[in-house]
Amino acid sequence: MPYLSVENLLTMYRAKTFYLFLFSTVLLMAATPSWQNKPIAQWDENDAKQVLRNSPWVKRATATLLFQPSEDQLRAGGKMGGGKSVGLESLQLSSLIGGNTHHENSTTKKPGYLVLRWESASPVRTAESKLEDPNAPGWDGEYYAIAVYGVPIDAGRLDEAGQSADLKKLGVLKREGMKDLTAAKVDIVSSGAGLATVLYLFPRTRTIGAEDKRVEFSAQFGPIYVAQYFYPQEMRFHGKLDL
Repeated sequence: MPYLSVENLLTMYRAKTFYLFLFSTVLLMAATPSWQNKPIAQWDENDAKQVLRNSPWVKRATATLLFQPSEDQLRAGGKMGGGKSVGLESLQLSSLIGGNTHHENSTTKKPGYLVLRWESASPVRTAESKLEDPNAPGWDGEYYAIAVYGVPIDAGRLDEAGQSADLKKLGVLKREGMKDLTAAKVDIVSSGAGLATVLYLFPRTRTIGAEDKRVEFSAQFGPIYVAQYFYPQEMRFHGKLDL
């Protein structure tokens, strides 16, 4: 084995350290979405798609089908004729985005998913505008705006008399140690094929800040319940909190 001087060993160590650093930098750059390193005015279509598919402002949330009592159970409890939400007792999670049966004759359902977007964040608004997204809801005012896409209920049924008040009451932003923030307004838009987009507008009277560890959004549409965490520390664009 040839003799290696201390100087040669140091040179080899420095070279190895440099290449490891270079490799790590390349991996980090590859893992960073392109939109994060560009001014928002320079985004292209691919950047916009990345934001709406995989960014801190967009989540795929598991939907839960809440228990709905049968007629016998209602009758036994003396509540026949009540307790069923907007006539949706036959709804199954297989109709939700991402949900289906394990096989044709199975009654066991995989989880269903709904897409949530924090609409009031400027990266989301810009991405929707860049893609000319026809399903993006319109709204105005100083609100935290969150939209739930693909709700498997006809918009007309969600908008029946009395349902809007229930949707507002059951649309909530929760933070640890803070009073829950309830939706001030709910807009319902049909997206076709029996699906709806439901937009929740929350007043900015109690500011959400970077010091908030997480914010939980929850909502209910008849027997469908969905809840999802958002993390303000991650919801930054060019170092600034963007909600």
